[in-house]
Amino acid sequence: MALSGLPSDSFTFHGFPPRKGTARAEFVNRLRRAGTHVLYESPQRLLATLTELGAALNDPEIALSREITKIHEETLRGRCSEVLAAFADRDVRGEVTLVVRTEPAERAGADPQALSRVLAMKRQLGLSAKDAASAAALLLDLPRKAVYDHLVKAGNT
Repeated sequence: MALSGLPSDSFTFHGFPPRKGTARAEFVNRLRRAGTHVLYESPQRLLATLTELGAALNDPEIALSREITKIHEETLRGRCSEVLAAFADRDVRGEVTLVVRTEPAERAGADPQALSRVLAMKRQLGLSAKDAASAAALLLDLPRKAVYDHLVKAGNT
């Protein structure tokens, strides 16, 4: 928590997120509650998790620390999209801890670019339009058909 630079007066520790399915969608939905959230992630799933969290949580402030208390210790702070960009071309190794700060719903407001981020997630993860629409609908609390129609309109089926 101290390395993150994010508010630490109250936080929730979540451990490792579920790998897939309904349990993962429910996990991401729990992170929507305003506050500071601490979780671990595998280096192999880090980029997918950062992409998913960025899209689902309106590009929250995060701190990513790896190899804490070891010789190659490193911490990056910023918006989820910024940290994702910093790690996009790197081979991530070691223990990874994410600290995510989500804002109260009334302060976060509606995200007009959420569906555009769904397109990016679909491309990066190689999802079908149907799977991307289903995942995004759960994460963004939108009707699946509306998300799917947006993907079709954008020519990404």
